[in-house]
Amino acid sequence: MKLVISSSNSVFILLIFQHFIELPDRTLHDGFSENDIKIFFTSEGQLSTEQGVYVAEAVASKNTKLAKGRFRAYDGQDAEPAKSDKRESSSIGKRETGKFTKKTAPVDKSKTAKEEARELQLKEEASTREKVGHVQENLALMLDALGELAIANPVFTHGQLPHLVNYIEPLLSSPIVSDAAFCAMLRLARCTAPPLCNWATEIAAAIHVMSVEDFEAVLDLMPVLIMEEDSKKRPPSGLFEKIVTGLTAACRMGPLPADSFTFVFPIMERILLSSKKTSLHDDVLQILSMHMDPILPLPRPRMLSVLYHVLSTIPAYHPSVGPMLNELCLGLKRDDLAQALIGVYAKEVHVRLACLTAIKCVPSHSVQRDLQVSTSLWIAVHDPEKAVAELAEELWDRFGFDVCADYSGIFDALSHKNHNVRAAAAEALTAALDENPDKIQDTLSTLFSLYIQDLGPGVEFGDTNWLGRQGIALALHSVADVLGSKDLPVVMTFLISRALADPNLDVRGRMINAGILIIDKHGKENVPLLFPIFESYLNKRASNEETYDLVREGVVIFTGALAKHLSKDDPKVHSVVEKLLDVLNTPSEAVQRAVSDCLSPLMVSKQEEAQSLVSRLLDRMMKCEKYGERRGAAFGLAGVVKGFRITSLKKYGIAATLQQGLEDRASAKSREGALLGFECLCEKLGRLFEPYVIKMLPLLLVSFSDQVLAVREAAECAARAMMSQLTGHGVKLVLPSLLKGLEDKAWRTKQSSVQLLGAMAYCAPQQLSQCLPKIVPKLTEVLTDTHPKVQAAGQTALQQVGSVIKNPEINALVPILLSALTDPNDHTKHSLDILLQTTFINSIDAPSLALLVPIVHRGLRERGVDTKKKAAQIVGNMSSLVTEPMDMIPYIGLLLPEVKKVLVDPIPEVRGVAARALGSLIVGMGEQIFPDLVPWLLETLKSDNSNVERSGAAQGLSEVLAALGKDYFDQILPDIIRNCSHQKASVRDGHLTLFRYLPRSMGAIFQNHLQAVLPAILDGLADENESVRDAALSAGHIFVEYYATTSLPLLLPAIEDGIFSDNWRIRQSSVELLGDLLFKVAGTSGKAILEGGSDDEGASTEAQGRAIVEVLGRAKRNEVLAAVYMVRSDVSLTVRQAAVHVWKTIVANTPRTLKEIMPVLMDTLISSLASSSSERRQVAGRALGELVRKLGERVLPSIIPILSQGLKDPNASRRQGVCIGLSEVMGSAGKHQLLSFMGELIPTIRTALCDSTQEVRESAGLAFSTLYKSAGLQAIDEIVPTLLRAMEDDETSATALDGLKQILSVRTAAILPHILPK
Repeated sequence: MKLVISSSNSVFILLIFQHFIELPDRTLHDGFSENDIKIFFTSEGQLSTEQGVYVAEAVASKNTKLAKGRFRAYDGQDAEPAKSDKRESSSIGKRETGKFTKKTAPVDKSKTAKEEARELQLKEEASTREKVGHVQENLALMLDALGELAIANPVFTHGQLPHLVNYIEPLLSSPIVSDAAFCAMLRLARCTAPPLCNWATEIAAAIHVMSVEDFEAVLDLMPVLIMEEDSKKRPPSGLFEKIVTGLTAACRMGPLPADSFTFVFPIMERILLSSKKTSLHDDVLQILSMHMDPILPLPRPRMLSVLYHVLSTIPAYHPSVGPMLNELCLGLKRDDLAQALIGVYAKEVHVRLACLTAIKCVPSHSVQRDLQVSTSLWIAVHDPEKAVAELAEELWDRFGFDVCADYSGIFDALSHKNHNVRAAAAEALTAALDENPDKIQDTLSTLFSLYIQDLGPGVEFGDTNWLGRQGIALALHSVADVLGSKDLPVVMTFLISRALADPNLDVRGRMINAGILIIDKHGKENVPLLFPIFESYLNKRASNEETYDLVREGVVIFTGALAKHLSKDDPKVHSVVEKLLDVLNTPSEAVQRAVSDCLSPLMVSKQEEAQSLVSRLLDRMMKCEKYGERRGAAFGLAGVVKGFRITSLKKYGIAATLQQGLEDRASAKSREGALLGFECLCEKLGRLFEPYVIKMLPLLLVSFSDQVLAVREAAECAARAMMSQLTGHGVKLVLPSLLKGLEDKAWRTKQSSVQLLGAMAYCAPQQLSQCLPKIVPKLTEVLTDTHPKVQAAGQTALQQVGSVIKNPEINALVPILLSALTDPNDHTKHSLDILLQTTFINSIDAPSLALLVPIVHRGLRERGVDTKKKAAQIVGNMSSLVTEPMDMIPYIGLLLPEVKKVLVDPIPEVRGVAARALGSLIVGMGEQIFPDLVPWLLETLKSDNSNVERSGAAQGLSEVLAALGKDYFDQILPDIIRNCSHQKASVRDGHLTLFRYLPRSMGAIFQNHLQAVLPAILDGLADENESVRDAALSAGHIFVEYYATTSLPLLLPAIEDGIFSDNWRIRQSSVELLGDLLFKVAGTSGKAILEGGSDDEGASTEAQGRAIVEVLGRAKRNEVLAAVYMVRSDVSLTVRQAAVHVWKTIVANTPRTLKEIMPVLMDTLISSLASSSSERRQVAGRALGELVRKLGERVLPSIIPILSQGLKDPNASRRQGVCIGLSEVMGSAGKHQLLSFMGELIPTIRTALCDSTQEVRESAGLAFSTLYKSAGLQAIDEIVPTLLRAMEDDETSATALDGLKQILSVRTAAILPHILPK
């Protein structure tokens, strides 16, 4: 079917599209069951239930035989009579001789009930088949029509793509019209904007695959992450790779139209939903970032959702994804806000923060008072993470929301898969009830109903709803504060009748904790109300022994918690204590811990029975058969000791008994029990138990190498508990003995010490940062021990350090870091690479530093340039990422010496990285941590050893000064400038080198000091020491590079002065610097290689020339070019070469430029010709001569009038310069060129010869000599008579006479014959 439709029929097409979308057959299609589809694909005359089952065909066959007797193939009604004739076989004939062969009886036409049922079912299935076939035919026809319409009017279809794809996409997985749907989808894909439509086949195929295949199967089609260089070598091969290539090509000229983008977005979404990074992630995110326009109709909620997922799985994308989230929220519609807030339910803190930061960008008109929005934000306000809660609270206040009375959203959040959401929802519910106390009873009823619903009947077959029940436990724990007395019986009855028998151990433990907290909060006032509830349960008979035991444990704990509110002499206390001691035998740590807490406050009533109570528990702890009972006794003992105070340890011989138990080599149970007691006492008593810890440490060390596994495991647990409670003083007491144990010759002692050192990973954070810097280096040394068990213990200990790392980025790298510590030769470089590739979102804690620093330290000491660079870079990064700068202090003594060594590395790039690391350390930790750093750098700056060391120190000092700030720099700068003129060359070199790096590190701050620094640089350019000159020139280049545009009025005069210096080295440097400045202004690199041609053939353009004029102004540009042209004729070859390079790079047309600058050039040359410096006069003369030689008649008409005019200058030096200039011009020009200018030349020289100044007349005499060569007798005839006449005048006689002497001295033979006769 081909349709040809013009664009004018868009309305007609829209109606067809609408009809297609509302087609009743679509609704029928969606209502088909799997059985209906199976029937459709079953052949006519066959039941769908018979598919795949062999059914004998009822066809006559002469060869068919029926078995006889018990082998008959039929059974009552089920067997059909055979329709074929039978013939006896020869063998049967022999056996049954004489019998007649019977003919087959006629077929019975009557049908059985089964046959009738089958026929009825066949009719029903035929009807279903017809119905499905009709729907298939209609849908296929419509899909085909839609495809044709799309091709006929692609422009209009493009605008309908988002709606059409939503309709067709589900049909791609249809078993009856999937082919037609794919064809339609392909045609829609061809309506996308060019050039994306060139990838229509791949796009349609990908959408088809995604709709049909399992999600994980689609992810398998994603390309794995490959190295960047590899990706450049090979063409895209996979389906998704080809599509991303097409999208990238389509977006080169700008973003896609919104409809095309919405059409292909599901493909990008599926790529980004991968659980790990693929090689397509970067490109897809780049494409997404181009489609953020707040006005366009984009699928924003889905885009936000997928970006949250990317942030969650690949935190390194945070810097790029965060701004994208913000931009998307700028265009958020009112209905999309609830979906945008799903990010607050993420597990990762940085995702929740990114979500809320983005929501801040939502326009106020897009915020509506929606229940879902306010619920999500209210839950976020009570997030466990403080930063998230504060940001959410700011948004809550800004949007002006009020707490809603509908808590359905909070109830849903209580069963969320993430614990942080469940905890936040519990707190949010409490806060809401606090504002609406009248809702408490309804809320409790809802919680109890939800619990019963989640418990369900089929828990024993797989408890899938325990998270919801845990959320309810969290809620009950949280609402303890807001409950009233009237609510207590209801809650306690629920806990006893339902929650304490929960099949999940975690839920049960949390319910017990919730009950204890409620009793703690409200028990004192409600003892008469609650005690009967608990006693009535404990006194009743058990219907289900197992359930009763679980509940009884909880009720006993509740009773114990309530008993502390009884009076000291109440007889109930004693029975409660006995029940609690009985419950201690329950093999559940949560229960035992709760009982321990309950026992402590009750010991006030048990002072008289203290000794016997302690003895019972010690005996049970050391001798009971079951581990659970022994551990329960240990918990009980800890609770009892806390109740009797710390003195009871000695008073009742507890410490001595524990010591004896640890030393009892005959009984492993005693040793294990003593360690269990040690662990629980550490945990319960905290720092109060510390003196006993120090005393028992040697026995604990021995227990680590016990022959019995249970004892060794108990020793590890005891060590963890001990370390977690140690104070700073305790660490100082314990650590030396453990480190000393590492030096012991006996491997068992070493092993035990290592294991105990590993347990120090569980110290409190403050102690951890104090001890880990000493522990980890020792543990890394142990890894090379000769005994394998000591090595293994070291490896395990390091893993323990890794296990307490809280930084998620470092935590993921622990295996790599441990491999670098274990085998530094092979893995250090790889570890540094991985660390540099990691984007850190979270701060680094002390355990992270403990693993990182040894690797970085090793990297700093490596020979490889790359490794040193990376290690230095990581040192700089670490200081800005640590949670507490104090955590870094223990490592400074280890790292700083190595960074200093890298700072004086021969490779400049390595020195630069080390310098930046020093700057980062100062910024991150403050100058007070490094009191000797600046003095060391200043001292190294003066080093006699090598300029490499001085250069490194200069780089380092520049970064450090930038970190220390403006005030410190202002204070130290005068000393630096003073040292630039120090008598020692090495000192001058070092301090001038510093100026090379300060502009880079300090930027605008240093610009303010240029005027003070420039004289030092110019002095350095003329230094007798080559190294100093190089340093000064290098600094000058950097000044020009950084400040050419901002400080031009300051730089240019200084450089111009240098061009006219008497010292050729300063001239050379000044020309180079002037070149740099002009290159910067003109926008050219100045690095072009100008080969061949004359010195006047430049590589510049007119645009560059205009740029220079715009920046400098025409007058200043002329002055600068005049100076450059003059030094093109310098007496020094290097100066000449530098000047020629600059001229050729910035001047496009030499003759035209010279014509423009001629007055200024002549003024410069005349001034230079009259200079007191012989070199400068020489340079000017050569320049003038070269000018005339090369351009001759083109410049003479300009030059000679200027020179003639110059004689009127009141300055005698300039008049002398004019005479020298005339001499050079006439000497360089040809005779025939000068003839036409004699009318100006001769009067000029004649005037000069009568000048009032002796020096002018002398120079005029030389000029006359040159003129004579060209003009001959004409010069004599026109000048000598004038001089003779002037001699007759009293005023001019003296000067005329001297002028005559000057010409006689240079041309005696020619002049005398003319003078003597007169």
